[in-house]
Amino acid sequence: MTNISASLREKLKEVFICSSIQSCDEYVSADGTRKYTLSLTDGNVIECVLIPSGIRVTACISSQAGCPLACAFCATGQLGFRRNLDASEIHDQIMLLMNFSKEKYHTELDNIVVMGMGEPLLNYDNVMSALGKIADKKLLNFSPQRITLSTAGIVEGIKQMADENSPYHLALSLHSAIEHKRKSMMPIAGKYPLAQLIEALRYYHSKTNNRITIEYILFDKLNDALEDAEALAAFCRNFPVKINIISYNATSGNTFQKSKTAAITAFVNFLKNKNIIVNLRASKGNDIMAACGQLAMNKNKKEIMKKEITLQQVKDSIRNVPDFPKPGILFKDITTALKDPDIFHYIVDTLANHYKDSGITKVVGIESRGFIVAGALADRLNAGFVPIRKPGKLPAPTFSKSYTLEYGENILHIHQDALEKDDVVLLHDDLLATGGSARAASELIRLFPIKKLKINFLCELAFLNGKSIIDDDIDVFSLVTY
Repeated sequence: MTNISASLREKLKEVFICSSIQSCDEYVSADGTRKYTLSLTDGNVIECVLIPSGIRVTACISSQAGCPLACAFCATGQLGFRRNLDASEIHDQIMLLMNFSKEKYHTELDNIVVMGMGEPLLNYDNVMSALGKIADKKLLNFSPQRITLSTAGIVEGIKQMADENSPYHLALSLHSAIEHKRKSMMPIAGKYPLAQLIEALRYYHSKTNNRITIEYILFDKLNDALEDAEALAAFCRNFPVKINIISYNATSGNTFQKSKTAAITAFVNFLKNKNIIVNLRASKGNDIMAACGQLAMNKNKKEIMKKEITLQQVKDSIRNVPDFPKPGILFKDITTALKDPDIFHYIVDTLANHYKDSGITKVVGIESRGFIVAGALADRLNAGFVPIRKPGKLPAPTFSKSYTLEYGENILHIHQDALEKDDVVLLHDDLLATGGSARAASELIRLFPIKKLKINFLCELAFLNGKSIIDDDIDVFSLVTY
């Protein structure tokens, strides 16, 4: 700008800041969730997320760079605290996600949750200023009823929301209604004990008449017993609530474990029998470290996917090898797909997401290519892994079954103690051709008193009609079909 004096330009530079946050990287989950890292003008980096659910899209935004609360299970908390975001940075973050929603999902943003990095009630003024501009009828006119603000329990902030009759929904990250357990996970509980929280939430409800959302992550053998459910029910009798039960999403550097399916079911059923509104919230974006508690700009063994992968790309990456292992056989070589990290992650994540709510307790892989994806699936589904092998490979007593291939015969073996009563089993192999090995493996598995059997394949040669010889009551899913 050269049409004003140099001295005025210097004065403007001292008094005003003209800048905005920038999008650095986009990470795309197999379930459609998208995580964005955003660079601030001072070099700090934050993360925010777009979460699709049916035709709706929710934006999860951050209020701080890092977080001062140091919750033991949360990756953001382990980063430490950098600084509060100012109102313009929070506003810009929302505007970017609104634009990305239209660009990526071809729809307007439906909901905003302030549940990303940071504790919003420790940055109260900036958060409320930004949300106010988003909700202002003369500006963006985004309904405040579609905005939820989540807190770990900052009593002063809860009461301030009540006194100002804040139009936004309030969610409390509780995670235990037993004092010593909550303190062991959340240091902030030492400052704000449960009695103070209850008093503040009663006050909030008396002023706003709003139902409070309780966020509760279930951890194995820590807060998932019936005594924990009883304490939670008692806590919730103080004001109208709905409870979101959340599966734990693993982060590096801690020892917490996801609750077992049976414990989750018992916990939820107990609360429902108390006539409490309970939602078992599906975890989304955990393959790109975008799920609840995972925002920390980390790139661990579940490396973030920077490329968007399609099923057609998976299909095209599988190599055809003619006349192998015998003349006349067209062999599907998956090694060319597995060597690409983005495609390999896509394969595992897509299959894992297909079964994430199925309660799988064991994943069985057929030797040998079936082991590769089956092992990764077992890890992702928090299940055990069981091998089915060829003759002479298993050391303990086995059950066996012979079968016919396109090019010969073979025998499959499984250890006699491999599966247990009421196991929910997922059988995986790389290829469904004539179906002989899959049928033999399923018959071996059904020698055990399991509860349910499902089968999946990386690819299927549909023209060979191998699915027809698998029992009709078995759910069969193939990622790629030829």
